[in-house]
Amino acid sequence: LHVVLDADCGATLRTVAAVEADTLRGWLARAAAFGLRPDAAVPEALLLPTPEAGAVHLLDAGDRWLVRGDGLAFSAEPELARRVLGDREPQRVEAGFEQLAARALQPSSAARWASSVRPNPKMRSCTTCPCPP
Repeated sequence: LHVVLDADCGATLRTVAAVEADTLRGWLARAAAFGLRPDAAVPEALLLPTPEAGAVHLLDAGDRWLVRGDGLAFSAEPELARRVLGDREPQRVEAGFEQLAARALQPSSAARWASSVRPNPKMRSCTTCPCPP
């Protein structure tokens, strides 16, 4: 399992991202097949704009919803996302997935994410890719 934490050790709430290491390696192999070497792998829910306090953004990506709010950022099947959201009314993001992905390709976005994560030495994790076997 590849796990990263944001770098703000003093924060009460922390951002944690986790993905199966083989899945991450597969994504990196696909990028390499196109001649790309990513600087960072960003969870797709973090591609959504940061909402105002108390608000929740939602992008319907068909088979899954991307959701981002205060202390909340995830991708899930619509039914599970509805259950997690509960009574919160999300604001639908009108931008297409391609526009959000293009935003992540901006050097400042990738650098901001890459500089905000650090490894957890108690878990098999890293901030450089691909993960060791």
